Amino acid sequence: ISEMWDANGNISATFGTALHLAMEQWFKNKENGCGEKEYHIPKHPFLKKAVESFPLKDAVVWPELMISDVSRCMVGQIDGLCVTGDKEATIVDYKTDVDVEKNLEKHSHQLSFYKSILESKGWKINKLEIWNYVDDWKCFELPVSEVML
Repeated sequence: ISEMWDANGNISATFGTALHLAMEQWFKNKENGCGEKEYHIPKHPFLKKAVESFPLKDAVVWPELMISDVSRCMVGQIDGLCVTGDKEATIVDYKTDVDVEKNLEKHSHQLSFYKSILESKGWKINKLEIWNYVDDWKCFELPVSEVML
């Protein structure tokens, strides 16, 4: 039973990683003039649908950013920073959880931590968003939670 649970955990983690890589590929390379070959879009139909149907796909999103506030010993990696103005943005996090709502409080702490880091660098963070993909995208705007150091 333990082996079976581990296998299911690995499947879920690997699937989430594949979606993250597909989204990163899109945002890093969508403007590279790939033309008809569409090298910037996954070939697998499920991942291709996820990328092509993402509601923010035409927005300015900086993917997979490493952020830090060395003075407070804080570091993190953001799935996406949707830039909405001069040093103004929404933090975007991708999930593939079948029941994402049961973990929204934990996700709120994670994204609030990132918000704290960015605001210490002069950014204004307007929203914290979880974008969950199962068969289609669903957005959850999260409340800011207190960051405890």
